[in-house]
Amino acid sequence: MLLPLICQLFLHQGWLVGTTIQSAKVTPISIENPEELHQQLEQFGNILHDLRRQMKGIRYQAEFFSGFYEASYLERIEEFKAIQEILGQLHDREVLRKFLESTLNADLAKVLPTINQTMEQEQIAFWQSWQPIQQRYLSLEFRQSLRSLLSTPIDIALKA
Repeated sequence: MLLPLICQLFLHQGWLVGTTIQSAKVTPISIENPEELHQQLEQFGNILHDLRRQMKGIRYQAEFFSGFYEASYLERIEEFKAIQEILGQLHDREVLRKFLESTLNADLAKVLPTINQTMEQEQIAFWQSWQPIQQRYLSLEFRQSLRSLLSTPIDIALKA
């Protein structure tokens, strides 16, 4: 039951946000400039948020079946939770930025530079946490190992 959900997750376009594709190789873009990251999140934030929602659904489904798999399966569930958290934090910062700018009717960097700088640093930190996970989930080897894990539940009769 989980395998189709995971395969659908792998096809989500959110995995490609902040990457380039050349010669069938996906490479993350180094985003260390806060303005560049802000532009990426503004342009593709809804896609990342949708990936977060899809991950949340998979995580809850995976938790339901946790008794049928080895300990490495529980590690994947924790990773799903971490992905959900990181993407949520990125989204929350962008929503807060938009709210403040629309409420203040001004560029946040100009009217609240300290808050703006703090939010930018937080976004960069979350993005730096996100990119290694993103690379891992884009890896063919990892995808195959996760599909293999889901295809081999433990035998409950042998466990008892």
